[in-house]
Amino acid sequence: MKTGTILKTRKFPVTHYGIYAGNGFVIDNSPADQGVTKRSLSEFAGSAGFAVHRFPANSAEGQVWISTAERFLGRPYNAVSFNCEHFVSLATTNKPSSKQVAAASFGALAGGLVSQRPIVGLLVGAFTALQLARL
Repeated sequence: MKTGTILKTRKFPVTHYGIYAGNGFVIDNSPADQGVTKRSLSEFAGSAGFAVHRFPANSAEGQVWISTAERFLGRPYNAVSFNCEHFVSLATTNKPSSKQVAAASFGALAGGLVSQRPIVGLLVGAFTALQLARL
């Protein structure tokens, strides 16, 4: 596997992302570790396994992504503004973004607006949108 490859694994109810750092290690941003850490590939994947989300265009790009990712080691996790998807996006494009947060926010808003029980609507809407974002 190329250094800098973007990996993903399933952490119900979301997809978790990390960057392959080489030598069997992944840099990711996890709430379990309260921020950006470097862990073994087997620890990253757990029992769910992993899949390749995207390869760098070449080895130089992969090295840039890893160098950028390493600068964030120790930065705290935030589910809304700096989750695993924000981290990977920031390290690879210099723009933090999370399709999962956007989908959950939209789903929660829509669910809250149409439901007779707004709190239930928010939760169901967010969960449904997260699942649809994976498709």
